Amino acid sequence: MTPSQELFAVAIALYLIECIAAVPRRAIVFRSLWRHRTRAKDVTAYPGSDTKALVLKMPLPPLGTFYETQFCPISLSPAGICNQPAHYLHTSPTGAWDEGLILFENIGHVEARGRMLWVNGCGIADCGTDAAADQLTRFILRLRNLSPPKRHRRIEAAIRRSLDTDRVARAYKKSLDVTSSLRTSCNFLCVYLFVLCPLIVWLRGLSAVWWVLLAAMVPFCLVAVFDFVQAHRRLFPKRTTNRRQQAALFGLMPLALIRARDMLTRHALVGYHPLAVSAALGEAGAYKKLAKPVWADLVFPISGGNDTKSVPMEQTKQWMRERIREAVERNLRSAGLEPDDLLAPPVVDDASALSYCPRCTMQFETPGGTCPYCPGVTLKEMGVAEDGAAKLSDSNAEIDGCLSASEAVPLSSRDRS
Repeated sequence: MTPSQELFAVAIALYLIECIAAVPRRAIVFRSLWRHRTRAKDVTAYPGSDTKALVLKMPLPPLGTFYETQFCPISLSPAGICNQPAHYLHTSPTGAWDEGLILFENIGHVEARGRMLWVNGCGIADCGTDAAADQLTRFILRLRNLSPPKRHRRIEAAIRRSLDTDRVARAYKKSLDVTSSLRTSCNFLCVYLFVLCPLIVWLRGLSAVWWVLLAAMVPFCLVAVFDFVQAHRRLFPKRTTNRRQQAALFGLMPLALIRARDMLTRHALVGYHPLAVSAALGEAGAYKKLAKPVWADLVFPISGGNDTKSVPMEQTKQWMRERIREAVERNLRSAGLEPDDLLAPPVVDDASALSYCPRCTMQFETPGGTCPYCPGVTLKEMGVAEDGAAKLSDSNAEIDGCLSASEAVPLSSRDRS
């Protein structure tokens, strides 16, 4: 290979690396072609580490849009917060079970460090993105200064907003409109670097034109960086520091600048429930496919334990789960789905199957017991549908009463980073 060919191959390799996103395993990503409807992707089976999955974005920027959503990484109640999610799709939650409930009156310093949420000097949750960590930090600080009844109403209102399909649709449209100019400038930069530059080098030689090509690239980069700053300011007006850091980075890395729009759209729907995003962006079949495990987790949650610290955490999770369940049920009915129909038994894979797990739908040859993959979930007899309405909790008042200061375990100040 000639030096110019080697340089071009290295540029392509570096650009393909920029097309790979590392997302949390609990995330639901949405990818689209042009402005067509998006497809929801559960990244559980994608390659990567135990906590991160590697997702390939559309390599050609004119042809794709990338969004990332996930469930709230912590649980909240009027009494306090815990570092366990109230609601998730997979069989193992993120974090440890041993931190206990953190009362709002014991919460001192709260900040976002990158993707991590820090409370009282401890990193208690990976929020997936910087934007999600910033948003959750501001919400906790507002709750801390309210009375328990006002916290109750504020948390319920936030859950309802996160499942408001119309609100998601407006946020999605805004992200497309705001980034349209950036999309154009990034596409021009892509064509210049990967079409015009190789063509000119092939015709004239690298040594004769490299300085001309480098000088001509500067206006393309300046325009793209300007469009990025303008779009970032409209989508994330409070994230000034992040905007300056990203603009400086993109100014020095033209290959990363081509994907600048992905950085904005990826965070544009932070704070919205994946089910509401699927309803607003996706197809009816994709929505129903996601709705089944979402509703099954809310009806048949995994048990976290019964030790001294786990009990108040489970009460906090249950309190928040009940509110999410009510909002999800409204979302399902507005989409024309009956929640109980989503709990129908799976198709029998083997004649020897006698029971199944209503949460993960795994089938077993034993007639009863609990699911080994979903702790605390009782197996159901094969062929017997579950009535979700019968599982509705009528113990909200009891839960509220149990979330008392005497049962809470303060968060230690040790560093868990």
